[in-house]
Amino acid sequence: MMGESAMDETKVAMSKECRHVAAALNLSQLRKRFKAGGLHRCEQCDVSSQKKSKKQTKQVKHASLLEEAKANAVCLTCGFLGCLEAKQGHGIEHASRQSKHTCYYRIGTADVWCAKCEAVVVGTSTKVKTALGDITKAYDDLIISKAGRMHLYASLERPTEPAPETTAMEPQTESETPKKKKGVKTKSAKKLDPEEPSNEAPSPYDPVAVTAGLMNLGNTCYFNATVQSLRSVFAAVLSPEALKAARSLLSAPVTNALLDFFEGNGARAGKKSGKSVYNPGQLLSALRETCRQFRNRAQQDAYELYLALVWAIDDEFLKPVPVPAPTSDALQQIFVKTDNAKDGTVSLIVPAAASMDEIEALVAKKLNLKQDDMLLSGARPVATSDVEGPPSFIHTALMGALVNSVTCHTCKNVSNSYDDCVSMSLAIPKPQSDDDDVTLVDCIEAFTSVNTLVADEATSSGYRCERCSQETGDEESASKLAFQDASVQMQLFGVPQVLTLHLKRLGKLRKNSRHVAFETVLDMAPFVLRPTYGPHMTTTYRLDAVIVHMGNRYGGHYVAYVRHPDSWYYTSDANVQRVSESTVLGAEAYMLLYTRNSSAYTSSKL
Repeated sequence: MMGESAMDETKVAMSKECRHVAAALNLSQLRKRFKAGGLHRCEQCDVSSQKKSKKQTKQVKHASLLEEAKANAVCLTCGFLGCLEAKQGHGIEHASRQSKHTCYYRIGTADVWCAKCEAVVVGTSTKVKTALGDITKAYDDLIISKAGRMHLYASLERPTEPAPETTAMEPQTESETPKKKKGVKTKSAKKLDPEEPSNEAPSPYDPVAVTAGLMNLGNTCYFNATVQSLRSVFAAVLSPEALKAARSLLSAPVTNALLDFFEGNGARAGKKSGKSVYNPGQLLSALRETCRQFRNRAQQDAYELYLALVWAIDDEFLKPVPVPAPTSDALQQIFVKTDNAKDGTVSLIVPAAASMDEIEALVAKKLNLKQDDMLLSGARPVATSDVEGPPSFIHTALMGALVNSVTCHTCKNVSNSYDDCVSMSLAIPKPQSDDDDVTLVDCIEAFTSVNTLVADEATSSGYRCERCSQETGDEESASKLAFQDASVQMQLFGVPQVLTLHLKRLGKLRKNSRHVAFETVLDMAPFVLRPTYGPHMTTTYRLDAVIVHMGNRYGGHYVAYVRHPDSWYYTSDANVQRVSESTVLGAEAYMLLYTRNSSAYTSSKL
């Protein structure tokens, strides 16, 4: 096992299949260790603290503290829980002392590391795949799916080593200490963490009444986290009129299934720890009928699911209208903003009739990438004249507009092109030093920064300025001036009711796990082409949902933090737990959903 700083995930693709994991796995011992809880504490580090204080309570903490367990790993052979910190490295020390205890389950990245292979274990044979599947299932069953019972944050107290009951003020003899019956708690034993809200006198918006958990139907955490987030947003902005219009559609299985969940009318699967649990199978099946890529039980991306769900609902509202196809020889210039600072923004001349797949292939060729390794985000290539009918509530809430401003360095002409967008996909900029923080505002500033296009006829790069070509009046000269140097800047032009921000964490070989600081209030005025919106169109937003991906590039688990209406809840499939705002702000955000504040001139309802 290696420290996180020393782990090079590029070895994943190059390493041979591990021959040690199947022999090292003691599934019974591993499940026993998961059940014991306390995964947020290294067993070796905790020895000294246990000696100092003999009192050990089984008071538990909310499931959102899963972040604290990321620095630890569990031995697959004996269940030893060791830290991965470079200074202490008790997990590494355990591996060096125990010759056969070489494989560990790393909680932070949700994978298995083999110290002998010095690589993440990737299964290709049936034997290794089975072992990895058993490990993942044990973790999901006993930690993720049981988070409502707080196994994860139980004390490290072993069943065979019961801690004596004492008080902090004065010790009591055995005869003076009242014996407690199993399952009975005394008032004196109850303590509240200042960071945790009290469970006494629950408000009308407790987890049972406000948001229900969702069954995991087989690697569907990406789906559950996304629809939970959408529910938290639309619960506040969906008007009765919009709801009635959506229900009036003749054939809208995805829309109706989503609204059933919003209204709590879905198929109830029962209760878990007193909280309602729903089966989202109807919505998932309806979406899979429309979007084939989600029909298998493989792990999927929550952002891709979000886009697919948005467009599926929009399609149910809009009826396509036949329009003449563009001529085969018609061309158009497009601009693609890349995540690579070296490439910046690139320009391409593509056929006007090109499909999204064809455009992706051309962009991949331009950037020397495989098409499977890239994702173009933006509006669907459908003109407004191609459809008819009232816009959907999804369209009304999420649809914004981006303006791409191109300034020719030769004639100084500014050309603006506009695109609809239902989200902003943001790269995480690299800080000047590892000690510097990265904020959400930094990511938006990088997205809206000015890039330079350098004319290069050999690679067909640069800006084809129509004004420069028209002013020459000479076809030969116009050909020479076909490409010019130019500046390109992307900004918001129309601010949506709901702003969805996606952080590009999942790269080709590894995941960017750097923390991006964000706030509950976001002002988008500096990033709007016309920032002086005034009171009739505010540009300030309130955070309503955060989707978190726990794991690495090759797999993991999605959870969501959602606001209902002024309290925050942690949702992980069937488990729902109330958490503090500070816990939410410390999460490793993958997607953030903000709702625009209403003003005296606008209504908060759709």
